[in-house]
Amino acid sequence: RVLFEAVSELLERKPLSQATYDRMIKQFGLDLTIDIVSIAGLYSMVATVLNAFDVPPSNGVNPF
Repeated sequence: RVLFEAVSELLERKPLSQATYDRMIKQFGLDLTIDIVSIAGLYSMVATVLNAFDVPPSNGVNPF
């Protein structure tokens, strides 16, 4: 739950609130918190690039 709420907040709100940051540090520690934020940022960047260039799925089938 902490992970989902933190990543949702990060991607929707951008800055992570101090309360959420503190919960992540308590739950995961600093190293894993850094990994989580980095992975969320990478996913966001890849999704933005794919959306910007309207890249189709690799098999050509739209799953939605």
